[in-house]
Amino acid sequence: MQNNILIFLSIMINVIFCQCEDYNQSQCGDFDECEWIEDVSNWNCSNFGNSDTCENYSDYGCSWEFSWGGWQNYGSSCVGGSFQIDNGYCEEIFMPECSEYSTESNCNHDDQCDWIEDIEFGNCSDYSTGTECETDGNCNWECTQWGSWYTWICYGTYYCAGGNYQIDNSFCEEMEFQSGDINLDGIINIQDIIQIIDIILNNEYNDLADLNDDGNVNILDVLQIVDYIINS
Repeated sequence: MQNNILIFLSIMINVIFCQCEDYNQSQCGDFDECEWIEDVSNWNCSNFGNSDTCENYSDYGCSWEFSWGGWQNYGSSCVGGSFQIDNGYCEEIFMPECSEYSTESNCNHDDQCDWIEDIEFGNCSDYSTGTECETDGNCNWECTQWGSWYTWICYGTYYCAGGNYQIDNSFCEEMEFQSGDINLDGIINIQDIIQIIDIILNNEYNDLADLNDDGNVNILDVLQIVDYIINS
């Protein structure tokens, strides 16, 4: 049993050194944290005006040739026609912080985030002063009766008008995860083992990776998470 765990960990250590930029297009699609970026450029051998540059693209069919007319050289050029160069690459996807999501749909689309409903209900009549009333953009401080001649003088009483209102203070926050769920996807699996080994190799610390709560992230935590996966 212990030998199997050590073999398993050895494989994981080799995998951890591979980052998104190391993957080809096929491998890139196997990792949720990676994205393949298309970058294809079109070229033509005739665009290269000297022999050195032309020969640099000999693998694409370009060659520097002389144009002869009888016994005289009438010039030279790079020939070979058009070709494409695929510079596509795999890069890491940088997800925004949960607090950066302003809508419920965007928040819920991220498995690491949770939308918190926080709606405040009220009535403008609850405000007893003009300062309070005017501060609330939903309400207006009004007079019950303005003067007929001196229309700017209030002969009645002031009140806060506007009726019922609601203020949506809802927000997006990070979900709480259990120890061992290093990549915060809600599941403890091989991806978390890769993450915890990365933490160890970089001499870092993560509360979720410290499964035995001893203040250190080391091989003991790796063995504990492997045991959890095997027995769950």
